[in-house]
Amino acid sequence: MIRLLPILLLAGFLATSAPAAELLTTQHVDLAVNFQPTLVGTATNPWRLTARDEDTRREFGGQRAGIGDALQVILRAGLDAQFPIPDDADYSFLGTPGAPVWVLPQTQESGIPFLGVSTENKTAQSWSAFNVDSPLLARGIASGTFASNQVTLRLETFSGPGNFFVWSTDSFGTPLPRFFDTSNGLSAADGRPFTPANHSHFNWAFTAPGIYELGLRASGTLTAGAQFSQSELTTFRFEVIPEPGSAALLLAGLASLALRRRLTRRGLRGRDRFALR
Repeated sequence: MIRLLPILLLAGFLATSAPAAELLTTQHVDLAVNFQPTLVGTATNPWRLTARDEDTRREFGGQRAGIGDALQVILRAGLDAQFPIPDDADYSFLGTPGAPVWVLPQTQESGIPFLGVSTENKTAQSWSAFNVDSPLLARGIASGTFASNQVTLRLETFSGPGNFFVWSTDSFGTPLPRFFDTSNGLSAADGRPFTPANHSHFNWAFTAPGIYELGLRASGTLTAGAQFSQSELTTFRFEVIPEPGSAALLLAGLASLALRRRLTRRGLRGRDRFALR
């Protein structure tokens, strides 16, 4: 019972932390930037930012009815994603060495979502759409559509109980400059250019458990007419799960003791519980 109660407490945390939604917990997931040139100049925004579950070929999100969110899917950083902050000056931005941080790493690890950013066109594959207009499904960015052959993905809004960082590491494990960093507020610096048919993975870090909402917007200057174009602001939700700590274990132990005493008073311990009439 002592082992079970921390799990029940954790389940209670999850039940109250966010509304029901599709959970992506261990899959290969890409935040996809999609653009349909034939919709330029129409009443429909040609952009869609979506979450692609690459393992099951499902795509979520896409500003249906102008809502501009992908909250029907939640990416979860669970217990396997919790690491101690390294005692290394290169990682001092994360906080105090030894303190917990939750990281969706740049390289794929079992039990943790493998999260990237994609501008790839995957319309040749079979995808299932969840709140995604079919002309935009897995379309990505076509080469030559944008000036300098690039689009920019920016973090424009943020809410959460801790800080959020995204960066990549070089071949020696040294972190490269962060392109999303909420510790000093949001600015034009919280963005990164991407080229067509690009598929990249990064380290996504959260410094406290709870619910995070990230508002992302893609933009670029069209080659035809040099017209600036941008997506609707699209919100993605992440759920960070804490490991049961000593306080939770103590509470679980006290609850277990109280329950055991109640069962003893009612004669329901051991074989007695099978003697009910």
